Amino acid sequence: MTNDHSPSTDSPVAPAELARGRQARRRRTTYASLAGWTLLGALSTGIVACSSTPTTTAGATTTAAPASTSAAATSAASSATSSAASSSAAASSAAPASTSAESSAAAAATEYKDGTYTATGSYQSPGGEESVEITLTIAGDAITDATGKSNATRPQSVEYQGQFLANFAGQIVGKNVDDVSLSKVAGSSLTSGGFNQALQTIKTDAKA
Repeated sequence: MTNDHSPSTDSPVAPAELARGRQARRRRTTYASLAGWTLLGALSTGIVACSSTPTTTAGATTTAAPASTSAAATSAASSATSSAASSSAAASSAAPASTSAESSAAAAATEYKDGTYTATGSYQSPGGEESVEITLTIAGDAITDATGKSNATRPQSVEYQGQFLANFAGQIVGKNVDDVSLSKVAGSSLTSGGFNQALQTIKTDAKA
């Protein structure tokens, strides 16, 4: 007679093994939850960082630009003011120096005081000592007019002085005082000596 019930092949599971399996499943579930929260936190941090960075950069750029512009404008204004002040100071200091230099140059250029001067010069003639009176007008160290008067006492001296006085002005008017010296005028050489002596006296009197 055949037995229809074959022996069971499943082995009975021990209670200890079932407990360990449940603990393992709990740990896996906990680890998965922790990993999920960690990933979620990282994603949230990245999103916040990405959204805040452009705003910060834009704000910094927007704020810095006016500051740089303001600094540049202030620097330019300061430079312009400094340049203007330097130019004004240079002009102020140069003006007195220039005026002083011009005054000194004018003083150096004028050696004789303007005016009309008269002096008498004597000379020795064959008949004795004679003299001639000379009048010169000086302006800017130049002779602008010349006249004379005869003091001769002898007929021959009167003649020679007359010839001299009629012609000497044309040889000296317009010339610098220091450039004038006569040797012979219209054949009269001795009267020229009297003129040169009178000229030296006039130069001394007109010395500035």
